[in-house]
Amino acid sequence: VSDQGSNIVSAWKKSKIIYLPCIAHGLHNLVMADSLSKAYDVPELLKKVQTIISTLRYRHEELENEFHKSNQIINAAVFEIINNCGQCLDAEEKMSMTYDDSDEETPRKKGKNDLFETSPLNEVTTASKTLLIGKTTIGNTSQTYKPLKKRIKTRWNTILVMLRSFIDNGDAIKSVLDRLERLERSNCDTLQLSPNEFEMSQELVSFLKIIEDSTKLLSSSIKYPSMNLYILFRRDIEEHLKDAMDDSDMLGELKQLMSNSLDKRMPINEINVTAFLLDPSQLRINIEKYLYQLNKSKETLLVHMINKFKLNEIETLSQQNDIKRAVTPSKTRISERDNEEKIDLKKLKRSLIEKYSEIDDNETPLQTEITNYLSLNVKSVDDVLYWWKNNKHTYKTVAKLAQIILGIPATSSPAEEIFSTTGLILSAKRVSLGPENLGKIQYIHDNYSMFKD
Repeated sequence: VSDQGSNIVSAWKKSKIIYLPCIAHGLHNLVMADSLSKAYDVPELLKKVQTIISTLRYRHEELENEFHKSNQIINAAVFEIINNCGQCLDAEEKMSMTYDDSDEETPRKKGKNDLFETSPLNEVTTASKTLLIGKTTIGNTSQTYKPLKKRIKTRWNTILVMLRSFIDNGDAIKSVLDRLERLERSNCDTLQLSPNEFEMSQELVSFLKIIEDSTKLLSSSIKYPSMNLYILFRRDIEEHLKDAMDDSDMLGELKQLMSNSLDKRMPINEINVTAFLLDPSQLRINIEKYLYQLNKSKETLLVHMINKFKLNEIETLSQQNDIKRAVTPSKTRISERDNEEKIDLKKLKRSLIEKYSEIDDNETPLQTEITNYLSLNVKSVDDVLYWWKNNKHTYKTVAKLAQIILGIPATSSPAEEIFSTTGLILSAKRVSLGPENLGKIQYIHDNYSMFKD
């Protein structure tokens, strides 16, 4: 599993090693190279946000003060609404009963909607909703200040981090830029985002968040299998890229650009489709279009992969050895217990006849095993490896295939994290650190939660 660099792909092919593209690298190129850099107005928007954050790099204290000041104003407005609620409820109670002019003795109860629309409580509710919507649209809904973050070009998700930090501090950024323009007479007005640009940044955050959630799930392959989630992840992206009626021009263009490059960056191959089928909780999901691309059915694909890794030959050879050991006793045993051996041979012959007489002439034992497995209806599997451990005797050959395929990660991110940690450990002051000690430090780092508990 590696990136899609031409030199890497060529090296794997010449070495006759199975090559699989890393989904994390493919996703990075899909977002950065194929989509955001080509979409109309998006590069300019990201550049402008980056410039604003760079301008306010050393003004964290001012931003934090403005952030808390904005929260105090909103909190004061909320408390004022709460204090007025008692009076509004009293007024609501007085308005709940009205009298008809034609019959003063018979009270007429107004409709619930009519009462609410004319009540002071409706005015309070409308004001509070407007206040909260404005807070959600402009800035951070929490009470905790979060500093501004800059993006890193080698990590697509840092764009999401940068935009979130900018949106969370929208009110504070506007206040500080206005003050800088007044006091320093600088051209900070050109740095302000227009309402349309601010809305675009919010749309980008919502659009990229779904991809971020799936990426986090796949990056957990250091503890759990991830190749079985590849097709599920791709299908989720395909659903996410479908056109919607309320899509803006920017979102429509981004979806089209991503859709055009999806097959290139996240290709469908035999390994990831097989891994999907080897998760019993996913057998009921329709993947016919992916199987059509491979020109195979579920059954033929599993048979093909088993034959490719020669697992059926190993199983057949093991059975032949068992039969050979059973039908070829030692000379000493024949000479001592000749009659007993004849009885054993009869039992063996009878068992073999019964075993193979139940099998259809057109269906092999392997096909029967695969058919039985694919007919399962398992609703949920928390740990697919544990499930195969418990069912390895029921589906012997398919379990061996699962042991191979599910051990392949969908991304090389965990390995790169280890390389990064190793680089931090082996600093300029620790060049003489022994390999054994380095491994121990790395192990403690990766399993610190266990040692901590």
